[in-house]
Amino acid sequence: MFYRMQLLKDDLLLIRWQSKPMEGYKPQTEYIAELRNYLDAATQPIYVVSDLRRGKITDVHMLQQLGRLTYHPMYGGGVAFADDISAEVYVGVFSHFAARSKREREVYNSLADALAHLETLKAGISAGVDWESLHQQLQD
Repeated sequence: MFYRMQLLKDDLLLIRWQSKPMEGYKPQTEYIAELRNYLDAATQPIYVVSDLRRGKITDVHMLQQLGRLTYHPMYGGGVAFADDISAEVYVGVFSHFAARSKREREVYNSLADALAHLETLKAGISAGVDWESLHQQLQD
C-alpha cells in the first residue's frame, strides 16, 4: 500500500504516504476515491493532516482532482508536513485548484507545526488524540 488513511477522530483524518508510486501504477485514483468516501460519509467537516515525507501525489491531473475535493461541504481544511522542497511545489499546484477559502500555508516541517496550524482552523481539533503514540508510529 502506497498510502494509509486513519480517522483519528470523527473530524480528523491522518494520511500517510508510505512510498512513491511505481511507474505506471496510479494509487492516486484509489486515494482520491477513498478520501471522497470519507467526506461523503461525514456528518461534520473533516480536517486532514498529510504526512508527505515518504511520498506524495505528483501527477498534475490528480492534484487537480484532489483540489476539487476542497469544495466538498464536509472538507474543513488541511495541512501537510514534509522535509523536502518538492512537497511544497506539489502542494502549491494542489492549492492552485483548491477552494479559495481553504487556501493557507499547508506545508510545515513537523507534525507539531502542522497541528498548531490546524488548531487555528478549528480550536481543539487535536484534543483527545494520543499524539505521543502516533508520533512513534510515524517514525516507523
